[in-house]
Amino acid sequence: HYPLRRQRQMCIRDSDYPYSHLRYSGVLPDVIGSFIPMTELKLTYQTGDIVHPVQYGKPIAPRWLVYPPAVSFDLNPESNSTGLHTLIMVDPDVPFRDVATNAERVHWLIYDMMGNDTRSARTLIEYEGVWPRSCNESDDLCLKEHRVTFVLFEQPHGRLTLHEEDVHIAAGIDVGRLKFKTRDFASRHRLDLHIAVNFFETWYDDRPMHSNDPPFGQMPWWHVTDTDGSLQEDTADGVHEVKDEV
Repeated sequence: HYPLRRQRQMCIRDSDYPYSHLRYSGVLPDVIGSFIPMTELKLTYQTGDIVHPVQYGKPIAPRWLVYPPAVSFDLNPESNSTGLHTLIMVDPDVPFRDVATNAERVHWLIYDMMGNDTRSARTLIEYEGVWPRSCNESDDLCLKEHRVTFVLFEQPHGRLTLHEEDVHIAAGIDVGRLKFKTRDFASRHRLDLHIAVNFFETWYDDRPMHSNDPPFGQMPWWHVTDTDGSLQEDTADGVHEVKDEV
């Protein structure tokens, strides 16, 4: 349920937007822990002339997720890292957010990426699209939204040495993708703190690929773009500015 103030006033955001969306959505702490973002992780899905950027929770229909996104991010020239990175894509809401008994599902994992050149990366888990199940019509409390999350790590100790449990998963293979834990993988391989995170929401949609229906989904209530960093709360004697709390 939305906090009462947010129901009355939706034009609000934190001074640390867009990373505040990670808290509003629960990606932090459900997938990752607190961190200091060092760069912006830019991801773009494209089919033909249709472009769908990943924008901190903005919904994207499953039919646009068949192929992996283009990835880019700026490098930190002052970083003491090895220049290698790991990128992990997971869905923490399997089968649904309110009953995520099989979370996280890992959709993509590449590592030993030199700088931001994905072509240089090694692939542990090949990319797969996201195809959520439909909610049962009798379940009025079902949370249909899936928060598909991308986490970027630096590799401070050089190239990764895979462990016995780090099994390559090919495209189209389902076995081994469920109950993955981003935190566990990062800890096992002594990855540095994640330096960037981005995510989108998606849910069951059976429309055809080239449907002319309206754009998929509505923006989440917390997906706002104002620059004020505060909110104006309606009161009996007028409008008062109230500092945003998260």
